[in-house]
Amino acid sequence: MSSRSLSAICRLLFFVLIVGVFNSSHATYEEPINAKKFFPASRFPLAEQRRLAARVLGDNWLRDVEAETYLKQITRQLAPEDEHFVIVADSDAVNAFAYLGGIVVMYRGLWQFADEEDGFIGVVAHEIGHVRLDHVQKTRDNAARISTLATPFLIAGLLIDDPEVREAVVAGSAGVISGDIIAYSRELEHEADVVALTTMQESGHNPWAMARIFSRLGVSGNEYLSTHPASDRRGAYLSDRLHGVPEPAMTGKLAYYLLRDKLARQDVVEPQYQQTRRAVLASPTATAAQKLLAQYGLLLSATKTRNKKLGAEMVTALAAQKNPIIVRAIAANLRQRGQSQQALMLLKQAAVAHPQHLALVLEMFSVYERLKQYKQALAMYRKLPAEVMEHPDVLLAAGRIAAFLQQRVFSNYLLALGHAHNGNFEQAQKQITVAEKFKDGKTDTVVKLEKLKKDVTHELRLLRERRVLETN
Repeated sequence: MSSRSLSAICRLLFFVLIVGVFNSSHATYEEPINAKKFFPASRFPLAEQRRLAARVLGDNWLRDVEAETYLKQITRQLAPEDEHFVIVADSDAVNAFAYLGGIVVMYRGLWQFADEEDGFIGVVAHEIGHVRLDHVQKTRDNAARISTLATPFLIAGLLIDDPEVREAVVAGSAGVISGDIIAYSRELEHEADVVALTTMQESGHNPWAMARIFSRLGVSGNEYLSTHPASDRRGAYLSDRLHGVPEPAMTGKLAYYLLRDKLARQDVVEPQYQQTRRAVLASPTATAAQKLLAQYGLLLSATKTRNKKLGAEMVTALAAQKNPIIVRAIAANLRQRGQSQQALMLLKQAAVAHPQHLALVLEMFSVYERLKQYKQALAMYRKLPAEVMEHPDVLLAAGRIAAFLQQRVFSNYLLALGHAHNGNFEQAQKQITVAEKFKDGKTDTVVKLEKLKKDVTHELRLLRERRVLETN
């Protein structure tokens, strides 16, 4: 028998054996009907989520509190009974993914790709579907199962003397492993699509917009080699599920389009950017919404380039607007141009209507610091809603303000708590060590500091143990 014939026979026998093993361990797929019954087995605390997000994205984590506020509102509409940590990756790639512990990452490029807000929300719902169905852990478990099953075949293949037979066996095992991963991944993608569609309908969002955006999201020219279904088939399937469901009227909140325009300003050429926005303002066919977005973009450009004339013009044009994103942009421009008192008055008025808007609060801290009104800033902090007060950026800003007032224990406690909430337990420990050197802390602050010290020490111990496990 020739070597070529033997190679072919071995390849056939190998496929029969290994495919039978893989298929016998693959669970039968059933489409989920009600998403509410699915919950992940593990959900990490917020500090752990932030630490993981920092490790996954690093410097590519776009820490924009306005986008964060918007995404939190959206996720609470989609899944009011659960908590998800949705963040933005500073990349123009059109992508999104779910990670361990309830983390969802939306790429900046996806905001630009989604010209319908409900289309963007449909992608968020899809990623939340992955989290709620615990797909990240299931994928890890599946990969470990495949690795365990395939390793003996790979080893056996490598021990074969005949190079053609050895190559056939090794290539065959790799092909089957790849095919199983692709099939399993597509299965999970399909599950998340179904859950997302149900979620969109139950939360009052337009499911047809989701079908449209998935029709446009191309992932690969070769469906077989992609871990996702082909985008056109995917969109068609979602549309089929919506057969007979009337499409609601087109909707879209101003906040989405303001943030979309803001995030699009990464690496823009300012003269060209200003020119195109001016063209929109001069166009007789531009809608009121388009002109508003153009004015907002020009205001951001004026602040970035320190163009006082353009800033004054756009502040005047937008003075009647009450949207908190626009108000914060106006206040930032006023502060930059030395009109901090006017900025503070504007922010205080807006904060009455939007007491939980993080960007307004952080901008007020900046204005108070510019005016050296540290006592007023700390008084504002103590009156904030609990959810806002405990945000890491707010804690760090309040900690810096307390330092100006020589409240050394309280200042370092706030800084330590802010770093701990960010998942930076090493820095939190350093701030606690500094705080313990001083004796000017109030009793309740000292008690809180002791509790925080225990929590941080515990987290650091767990972190060290995890690192040892990862190393081994």
